[in-house]
Amino acid sequence: DNYNYIIDPHGAIGCLALEDYQNKVENDSVGVVLETAHPAKFLDVFEKHLTIKPEIPERLASCLDKKGSTIKVSNNYNDFKEILQK
Repeated sequence: DNYNYIIDPHGAIGCLALEDYQNKVENDSVGVVLETAHPAKFLDVFEKHLTIKPEIPERLASCLDKKGSTIKVSNNYNDFKEILQK
């Protein structure tokens, strides 16, 4: 709300941590929070907790329409490596 900008949930936690740090130290520190995902990737979170919704970029919209697929992988490194090499 302060900056009229929507960030993803992970970035929001980073902003809160930075704000908390800056409130605890007695200096004029400057911080940077890097985003790794577009907020529209988390539409379910926005719909559940906020009244606003980020715009979905065309490139992301085309990905959201695709069917996902998963495979089960054990937590053994060699099993994981073997799957990657296929």
